[in-house]
Formats: sequence, C-alpha cells, structure tokens
Amino acid sequence: SAAGQGHHIKMDSDNLATAAELLAAASGFCLTVEQRALLPSSLTILKHEHGFAKVYYWGKIQGISSDYLIAMGLGSKEISYKDESLKTCGEITVAEFFDTLKLFTKKYFRLGPDGVSWTVLPEVDEDLKKKYNEWSQSLKKKGSVFTPMKGDASHKYEYTVGEETKELSEDERLAFMVQEIDEECR
Repeated sequence: SAAGQGHHIKMDSDNLATAAELLAAASGFCLTVEQRALLPSSLTILKHEHGFAKVYYWGKIQGISSDYLIAMGLGSKEISYKDESLKTCGEITVAEFFDTLKLFTKKYFRLGPDGVSWTVLPEVDEDLKKKYNEWSQSLKKKGSVFTPMKGDASHKYEYTVGEETKELSEDERLAFMVQEIDEECR
C-alpha cells in the first residue's frame, strides 16, 4: 500500500477526491461513486457543526453487512496548527510537532447510513480498554483470535468473565480498533 511504502496520504475535506483516487490505485480498496460524491460535503458539514480546524477522512473498516467510513476531527477553529507553529517561530522538531498534536482535540466519527450525518464514536477510556481486552480474552479461550465486524453499530457481543455475562457493542469495538490503529500508525 502507499502508506506501507512510507507515503502518507492526507485525506482532508479539501483534497478528498484526489486522495481517494490515489489510495484506490495504491491499495485496491475503493470508495463507491456515491461515497466519493457525498463525502466531501458531509466532511465539510462535520467540520462546521463541530468547529474543528481540520477534518480528515480516516478510512474504511469493512463489516459483513456494511462497511464503516471513519472521519477524524482535529483541533478547533480557535486554535490551529499555524497558531501553534507561530508560537515557536515555525522551528520545531518532528517529535515536538507530534507532541503538540496531543494538545488538540481529536474525535472520531462513523458515517451514518444516510451518507451525510456522522455519529461520534465512544471515547476509549480505561473502562472501554478493559472491556475490549476482556472480550478479546474470551475469544481466545474459545480458540478464536478474530471475528469480523458485523456492520451494525448496535450489535452486542456477549462474553463471560467468570460467571458474569457482559456485553461489548460493535460501536465500542469500532472505537477501540480505530484508536488502536491510529496510535500504531504514528
């Protein structure tokens, strides 16, 4: 893939059409014609409704019945990368740049079935990490290491811890996966 070869394609709402074409050519994973037509305007709406400085099309996670299109909102209109860069006269190391990214608000969203509205993914806190790890361990005990996403954000995965039956929603699983991938790719 293009990302695997050291290239990073930024797919913000300003250059999504071109970036989507490059990614499709490089990876074989494509957005449908309808998705390519709807995404730029829906990302712009997301950006303005939530007051983000930038909104990026993060990617697609495939499910059995439908796929999840993910967007990432970063920063706010009040604080921008340029403002942060100007504070340091534009002279910062790569490591310092990535440290400043931690100061910005970052939220992940999944595209709704209407192709326009976005739903914020649950926050991945310590409780969700514990829940996900318990679910993952229960899969391993059953001799499985992976189960495909269903494509239904309301789906509940039941698992047991000791004698207690617990649930992990697909929306929570999706949020965990997106954050884990995002952190691993930095």
